[in-house]
Amino acid sequence: MIKCKIWGVLGLALLLIFCSSDKTKPIYFPSPINAKADKALSKEELGPKAPSRIFFSQGWNFIYFLDDGASGYIQFIQSRIGYSTNNLIVHHTYYSPEGKVFYKKDYLPVSEMKWDITEPRLSMGRHYWAGFYPEFRVFVPLEGMETSLTIDCLTPGFRPWEGPIHYGSVKAPWYEQIVSIPGARLAGTIKIDKIEKKVSGFVFQDHNIQTIPFPQQCETLDRLNSFSPNWAIHFFNCLSPKAFGHKPLRWIMIMKQGQIIYATNDFQIETISWKDNSSKDIKFPEQIKILIQNPELSLQGEIGDTELLEMIDTRKQIPGWAKLFTNRLVAKPVFIRQKAKANWRLNFQEQEENFSTQGIFEYSFLEKK
Repeated sequence: MIKCKIWGVLGLALLLIFCSSDKTKPIYFPSPINAKADKALSKEELGPKAPSRIFFSQGWNFIYFLDDGASGYIQFIQSRIGYSTNNLIVHHTYYSPEGKVFYKKDYLPVSEMKWDITEPRLSMGRHYWAGFYPEFRVFVPLEGMETSLTIDCLTPGFRPWEGPIHYGSVKAPWYEQIVSIPGARLAGTIKIDKIEKKVSGFVFQDHNIQTIPFPQQCETLDRLNSFSPNWAIHFFNCLSPKAFGHKPLRWIMIMKQGQIIYATNDFQIETISWKDNSSKDIKFPEQIKILIQNPELSLQGEIGDTELLEMIDTRKQIPGWAKLFTNRLVAKPVFIRQKAKANWRLNFQEQEENFSTQGIFEYSFLEKK
């Protein structure tokens, strides 16, 4: 999902919510998730889609967790609202091992976005990601934070669903997600304020495309991207708003030694404890339980040992013209990121394995008035 620095679109999004009906609307899925997730992606699928509808957004999101305990997000975003506002945003949030937050961004006109399918390469000004399986490169020379990474991806990505998910009707606004890099090793350099250090670690990357604004699509979002030398487990759990019956949009993926061994949308998630922020006005998950129980595989997991990385109250970052709508409709639009450790017990192919992973757990919610 797109980092809330770009929530200038929220005003119109919430206006759309305000004008919508109270009647529960259907969600149309193109297909269930492929349990094996073994359909390789093409170069075309990794690239940009042409904008459609009044609202359009797409982002390529690199989420990394480094060997020294640092972590971060690098995002290439195109965001359009109406037919005149069409911008690019490249930004990088780096969380140091000590918990310090470093953030840099670059705004660009849409004319600065270039797509070359031969390599392939997506460029936004001087920033780019490039390559194809098994090797990708990311170069983001932001002022005060320059990043150069090489990614070694042992397995192709996959589509959680075979196409867009439509909200309301088969011709209504939609959301699509492509997991381009399900789990890989990275190496390179990150230079912050003229201090450069070599880095190594793990990375996940997905491509989100949507014509439905996030506030209309999602009331709460839980997502985990977690890694270890031999394992990676990622999940995405978006609960739709009341207008769509609080239906979940979810998937979970298990990787072993760089290969996807299982993926499904049939799992349970439960928050077993909550904690408060420093001002005691926002609660967010402290411990989460995950369960998969079916004839092919069983997985029990507990996410805990959390450490707050960043809490972003998007009300403080919405432009003045949009506050007319947000103040009437939304009490707390918040994005929360935590460093987390997860413990897992897996039974698969008549073998039981116990292991741990570390990564970033993200919780987002919109509390409506």
